Amino acid sequence: MASPTNKAFLLVKIIRTKGFKLAHDNNELGHGHSTAAWSAVIVAVLGVTLLTLGVCLPESTITVVGTIVTAISFFVGPVLAKLGYGVAGKK
Repeated sequence: MASPTNKAFLLVKIIRTKGFKLAHDNNELGHGHSTAAWSAVIVAVLGVTLLTLGVCLPESTITVVGTIVTAISFFVGPVLAKLGYGVAGKK
């Protein structure tokens, strides 16, 4: 009986011979390793941190600012990617 490791290698070999692409193949564009992705994540973490502080310390101003910053983070990545800072961008 094959060990789990051997089964995994066999599965990878079958997938590659059938033409499927794995996440770590050389022609992959990336996994969010770009200025746009990291900026979006940093803004989201900042927003959630402010939101958490605003809820824990009953301070409505911090809660509203955290909510706004978190909402803005959803648009930071796509906007920067369109400006050329994404994985396939030139900057």
